[in-house]
Amino acid sequence: MTGTIRPAKLSDAIAEHLEALILDGVLRPGEKLLPERDLALKLDVSRPSLRDALAKLEERGLLVTGRGGTHVARFLSGITDPLAAILHAHPETTFDYFEFRAALEGLAAGLAAERSNDLDREAIRAIAAPYALRFQLEPGVQASLARDRRSILLRGPSGRGWWFRSDGPDVAIEPAVHIDEGLTRRSLQIVVRGSARTDAETKVRWKLSPAGASGDPH
Repeated sequence: MTGTIRPAKLSDAIAEHLEALILDGVLRPGEKLLPERDLALKLDVSRPSLRDALAKLEERGLLVTGRGGTHVARFLSGITDPLAAILHAHPETTFDYFEFRAALEGLAAGLAAERSNDLDREAIRAIAAPYALRFQLEPGVQASLARDRRSILLRGPSGRGWWFRSDGPDVAIEPAVHIDEGLTRRSLQIVVRGSARTDAETKVRWKLSPAGASGDPH
């Protein structure tokens, strides 16, 4: 059996390389690519080959080109936009969404740990690892996030208010489940998220102070 083996075109190889960067999250949706000349120099390829590769990626819907240059397409908007609309129109589904994420992300983390090799674990130790601190609130406690995005106003059935403050970079209010004597009730939780190097100690400070004191966030 005989046949002709054709070498892969350089433009195809460039397109595959850029596509991998997009799918791996190195190039993010909305991010602007370098100008054609600079990108060709960085990749050490000719401008005509790079131009062909960019055209292929634009045909696949991964890139968009306009007056402002070439950007990574927001190709996931077809999934995220309808989801955001559903959550906005039906707030009661938010609890179900976070419950789904908790189950899925836990499974994904477990599989990643099982399938990791020495190189993967070394790379993880060398970068910042995410953390999440959760503070469960009693059912009936209301919580609202202040404009500074780091303070939360808490109010119980008595109406008395307390400020929760943290120096964590991301503070949010999320649905939670409160179980007491076999009874399950929906409640809220405060979640403080951030990232820290795995080879150093990290401290996240938080405190409660009565509402109405000087320095309350607005």
